[in-house]
Amino acid sequence: MKSPKRFATSLKKESNTDVLTRLKKKIKENETAIENLIKALETGKAADIISAQIEKRQLEKQNLEVQLAREKILKPQLKFEQVKFFFSRF
Repeated sequence: MKSPKRFATSLKKESNTDVLTRLKKKIKENETAIENLIKALETGKAADIISAQIEKRQLEKQNLEVQLAREKILKPQLKFEQVKFFFSRF
């Protein structure tokens, strides 16, 4: 049987942190793009086009957030304390 520390380390190696990091980065980029589009809209530039782009970016953000939530559910990241607690129950 593995020790709690070795088990937690093993879980961390197998986790999907690359996917989570990529999705979080895309969400942040999306938020920045939305902010920039809103600033452009406030200055009176091509309202129709900018409004459509804002809607598109908001939809993309929602989809990315759903993907992020799914990834977190598929492979939750357990902390060492949680693994240690689990092991202490047996």
